[in-house]
Amino acid sequence: MPSTFQIQTAIGIAFVKIGERGIVETRLKPFTKGSATGPTRRRNKKSELFEFEKKLQEYPKGIKQSLLKALNNLLQLGWNEDVPLMLDGTPFQIQVWKLLLTVPRGETWTYQELANHLGRPSATRAVANACGANKIAYFIPCHRIIRSDGGLGGYRWGIELKQRLLDVEKSQLELGFT
Repeated sequence: MPSTFQIQTAIGIAFVKIGERGIVETRLKPFTKGSATGPTRRRNKKSELFEFEKKLQEYPKGIKQSLLKALNNLLQLGWNEDVPLMLDGTPFQIQVWKLLLTVPRGETWTYQELANHLGRPSATRAVANACGANKIAYFIPCHRIIRSDGGLGGYRWGIELKQRLLDVEKSQLELGFT
């Protein structure tokens, strides 16, 4: 039975749903100026981590370790390629999502470039729709995909959050974080 955890990150609240083999879904709620969940209200990350760790005792050791790394990375907006993800979509969507995992941190590709990498240059709109259907925010980095004209395009959790994620990743790279 999937469990959902609410975690405060550097940019807002993340709701992480975990199933028996990994992360099923994440939803992001960015901080807004003056919001009760904004930077002025501090949540107890240690107690959130404790609840998460307590629930993880039910998981096999390898998955448990990967999920703990994933949580830590989410809290810091870092990255771990070993995050267990439970992809649930059409074969084409899963193909797009797996390719998204190869887009380097701090970089952006266009929807057209993504379609080209898939060997389907005329499937730009289908690629954009697959990005929009991504339920595992941040871990499957659809926020790194932009329009050919340089515009951000869409983002399930809002264009402001998309820009914020891109800015954070870029600044972390500039500071030497990988």
